[in-house]
Amino acid sequence: MNRARTINIILLMLLAFVTGSFSQVNEFTHPSILSFENGTGPAEQQQTSLLTVSGDHYKHGSKSLCWQWKNDGDGWSIKSAIPYAPVNPFKDNSVATFVFWMYAPQANPQGKLVFEFLKNGAVCSWFDYGLNFQGWSGAWVAFDRDMQGKAIEGMDEMRVRVEGVKEGELFFDHLMLSSFQDVRQHTAGFQAPFINPGTDNHWLILLKSWNKKFDLPIGENIDKEETESIKTIEQRFISLLTADRRPVTIDKLTKEFNAYRIRKNKDGSLRGLPVFFERFGETYERLGAPRYQLLYDNASGISQLNELMFNMAVTYRYTIDETDKKTITNMFVLLSRHLLDQGFRAGSAMGTLHHLGYSMREYYSAALLMRDVLTQNGLDAQVQQAMEWFAGTGEIKTRPEVPGMDVDAFNTSLSGRLASILMMNDSPEKVRYLKAFTRWIDNGLMISDGTQGTFKIDGTMFHHRHNYPAYAVGGLDGAVDVSWILHHTFFDLQSAGRENLKQSLLAMRYYSNLLTWPLSLSGRHPDGQGHIFPEHFSRLALAGSPDRKEAIDKELAAAYLRLVENRPTADARIFQKAGIQPEVSPQGNRTFPYSSLSVQRRDNWMVTAMGHSRYLWATESYVGANLYGRYLNHGNLQIMAYGKPISNFSSGFNQKGWDWNHFPGTTAAALPLKELSADIKNLDAESGYEEMLLSDEAFAGGISLRNRNGAYAMKLHEHDKYNGSLRARKSFFFFDNRIIALGSGVQSALPGMEVHTTLFQVYQSADVRPLQINGEEQTAFPFETKLSAKATELSDGLNNYFFVKNASVEVKKTLQRSMDEETDAPTKNPFALAYINHGEKAKDNRYEYMVLVQPDATGLKSARKELKSNKLYTVLQQDSLAHIVLDIPTKTTAYVFFEAGKPVKANEVISVDKPCLVMTQNISEEQMAISVCDPDLHFYEGASDDEYDENGKRIERSIYSREWINNVSGISMVEIVLKGSWNTKENSEYIQVKNVSDEMTVLTVKCQHGMSRELLLVK
Repeated sequence: MNRARTINIILLMLLAFVTGSFSQVNEFTHPSILSFENGTGPAEQQQTSLLTVSGDHYKHGSKSLCWQWKNDGDGWSIKSAIPYAPVNPFKDNSVATFVFWMYAPQANPQGKLVFEFLKNGAVCSWFDYGLNFQGWSGAWVAFDRDMQGKAIEGMDEMRVRVEGVKEGELFFDHLMLSSFQDVRQHTAGFQAPFINPGTDNHWLILLKSWNKKFDLPIGENIDKEETESIKTIEQRFISLLTADRRPVTIDKLTKEFNAYRIRKNKDGSLRGLPVFFERFGETYERLGAPRYQLLYDNASGISQLNELMFNMAVTYRYTIDETDKKTITNMFVLLSRHLLDQGFRAGSAMGTLHHLGYSMREYYSAALLMRDVLTQNGLDAQVQQAMEWFAGTGEIKTRPEVPGMDVDAFNTSLSGRLASILMMNDSPEKVRYLKAFTRWIDNGLMISDGTQGTFKIDGTMFHHRHNYPAYAVGGLDGAVDVSWILHHTFFDLQSAGRENLKQSLLAMRYYSNLLTWPLSLSGRHPDGQGHIFPEHFSRLALAGSPDRKEAIDKELAAAYLRLVENRPTADARIFQKAGIQPEVSPQGNRTFPYSSLSVQRRDNWMVTAMGHSRYLWATESYVGANLYGRYLNHGNLQIMAYGKPISNFSSGFNQKGWDWNHFPGTTAAALPLKELSADIKNLDAESGYEEMLLSDEAFAGGISLRNRNGAYAMKLHEHDKYNGSLRARKSFFFFDNRIIALGSGVQSALPGMEVHTTLFQVYQSADVRPLQINGEEQTAFPFETKLSAKATELSDGLNNYFFVKNASVEVKKTLQRSMDEETDAPTKNPFALAYINHGEKAKDNRYEYMVLVQPDATGLKSARKELKSNKLYTVLQQDSLAHIVLDIPTKTTAYVFFEAGKPVKANEVISVDKPCLVMTQNISEEQMAISVCDPDLHFYEGASDDEYDENGKRIERSIYSREWINNVSGISMVEIVLKGSWNTKENSEYIQVKNVSDEMTVLTVKCQHGMSRELLLVK
């Protein structure tokens, strides 16, 4: 680097120190925040104390209250009304809380402060706060849960008294005498271990984790294999951290560093821009502040600082210029010291740390990359301890008690924990940590019970008590990376967990097309953008097969090659050199019971059917997320079959202009958008501001036969929060490229609102062909028509055909006006929309239609002919008891028994003793394949656990408050009586066959997890 450039950098740094120039930071101010900018304010000194205002240290504004004392027992006070209230006026789960920040120039292990709250001179409540820290320390302390004594309304004084320290100095800033904070999120630290003692939230149990003792023995020494494995792990980890990252210019790094205005005080301590964990901004939510993401989307937010430090670390490793290295070293060391000083050190809770992992990922990476620099400057031990604290590494010290773990831990904690361990010097203790770490990962990869995270027996991945791909892909980052990092080392993972991980990846690629998962799986982000990452497949493939027999997992590698569509990536070249070819697109039918999802695939297209139940919510809505997605899983049937590559967008979706009343396949009341908007509440201490409504029906799920065809069905009952009068029994039958959709018992008593079953809604992009009605193209725009006929044929313009029987059908092609699901901003776009109109106050209505997916000309012609002659399918029953369809070409009969009983027209099945799904296929005159499924997940038995108001309406309750959410899926025994005498040559642990007579056979089927149980029967 030349001399002129060096001078410029020095001048930039000096300018920042002199002028205080930094990027725009908008601090939130409010009368309830005591910031001491204009004096000591209401604070009064007592005994031999001295109170002054200081600019040496500050956490809010540029000043703080400096307290100096001369005798043990000295104190100071604030005589002011304390707005404590025992009853929450916000009707949410927040509680009255004292919020403060305090700076200690040096640690006093034997000292503590006593905070007292008084009324008319009498102490009402109090708590102790330790002084064994140096730098800033902050806390949220709940009056009624965390303090001793009893807080009362009308308190008028706060006193602070020191004990155990003869003389000293402390600084106070950002005091809030009483404010309402989320009862779930107060976090305990070293100085106040009594805060929120009952929490088991994985973000908040850092102190409990820290205090754990190892249940693994420590070795006497570290052997060669362990040493080499540690070296390999570190090299692989660092290679992932720096992959695809490029150095940043020194000028840019310096400019961003200058925003922190770090400089030394006379005593050698630091002062500079206050830095906060972004979620601390929730402190102000009930005071009218912007959302925490906006408040700290600047240099004061820890995420931006961590990103800067990571960029410094990457640039340091790339550069060969010694002057640049020295410049980066100086800046990085100052930022590290500033972070420790700001409270980002071991044992510090800073009020709340919930969801901290999302903000700290680059902190761990930066520290590991700069380990040598930190060591040379005497900071390695402090930083390593901070890493271990914030990553919650202590949790791994004891054997996990419950299989599985939260997907957030895979996504955010895993890499931090590994980095904190690798920061240690090689030693037997480091080996013990790595063994415990591997054990923790092995347990996390196990199948979990109920709706706990993460991995399920059907390949789905849970978060927020549902299959949630948007969170899963983040968890896969950690799980896949660590599998590759540890493979073929002394600390390798167990095969069982790696197999579960593999199967979840393969499942995700089954219910996605090509990379995109359907809208029904989008959670609170129905924007059509959620997608899988091919790199997960390649990296796990390169870790070898789970049984360690293959250096490359061929199945994962083949899936990867298909997903990247022959792009010449480095991994693709490795796989091709090994002779691996892209897989054929998944074919057949597969159910995912833990998602209430069925998937039919042929050629390159995919159709999904999804609903909800008393176990699995319909959709997730937050403030500012998914405001109009109420009907997302009211029996959703989505076709993803069009485009290159196939995606939500190429298959007809566009959020701009989307009519939120009309998700394809769903049955719902068509409402004005303002009435459809979610009324999001904070319901209890287990949840935040969110909406995840359950049904009171257990019957929702799918069945598959021979992995070829299948069926899906649900009892639809909307929650009483909105339209509890809406009910329907819905089913979808999948036979090759034919889908028969049936509905019965469609009813709604919502005044003035029509009930619609949506056929399709297609954004009119340039690639879409004109829709067709009875074979005639409709090119006019706008266009609207109402059809009422015995049979109606429609095409959606994407080569999917809808044959509707005996229904009133409405078809439109118009400029739709809608609202953005996050911002409420108006949107518009041209769409084609078709639906069956059940009218206002529908009562016991029914519908029937068939969808022909992507037929060629011959197939379409043949289907039309066979439909007219009734040679394609026959509906054998369609009522409240059962929906039964015979598919003539495949000789398959699919039965949906909503209730136990006997079908009206006995085919192969004479009766069932429980609600269930059954499919039979005549293979030959002597053989019949049968599949049986109880779609009820049986997390609990009996009536719904709903609670009701005085009018008999279901009360909205949080999913997290339910007692059954961690229960294992229960076993049910389903008895099916078949026509004729049947036996089997197969051994099945699930199905027992008993011949009753020449006329009748009884099957007893052991059902669990909503899985299909199959058997080949022989006459």
